[in-house]
Amino acid sequence: MKVSIKEKININLKKKLNEVCSYEALVGINERDAQKKKTYFSYSEKNGKQLKFSKDVTLGEVAAIHEFGDPSNNIPERSFLRDTLEIKKDEIINNIKEQIETAIKSKSSAKMAVKAISNDFLNKVKERILDGIEPQLSSETVERKGHDLQLVDTDQLFDSIKSRVNKKGVSS
Repeated sequence: MKVSIKEKININLKKKLNEVCSYEALVGINERDAQKKKTYFSYSEKNGKQLKFSKDVTLGEVAAIHEFGDPSNNIPERSFLRDTLEIKKDEIINNIKEQIETAIKSKSSAKMAVKAISNDFLNKVKERILDGIEPQLSSETVERKGHDLQLVDTDQLFDSIKSRVNKKGVSS
């Protein structure tokens, strides 16, 4: 059986695309970090600014509260993952296309292409947090915290947002 050049190219293309699709990119807070107790700053005239650990709230819960809001506690939604994906979707789609094209043309690994995609999204999420996510903090919150940055107080949440690439069906 003879295989034409066109058929060989199609076979190699399909193989590379299947390889890319065998990986998943994850961006967010990993399970280990999500279980950590939330840190916060406490202020008093006697002791000044002190870093403390919450007895009740985990970092994963704090992330969920900010991502989805908590109306019962008057905390508005400040989605740092879903909204970044929506706002930056055209840039993200273009990057996915570029990374897949590069992987196909350069024979670089599919895993590296997916890692580049996940790192790009991670950088977009962190950039958006640093630029400020609406709505602004209330004047009471600004006074209590001593600054007007949303989602950045102790840097614990910010630093725990990471990306990783897994082979589908294999957890790490």
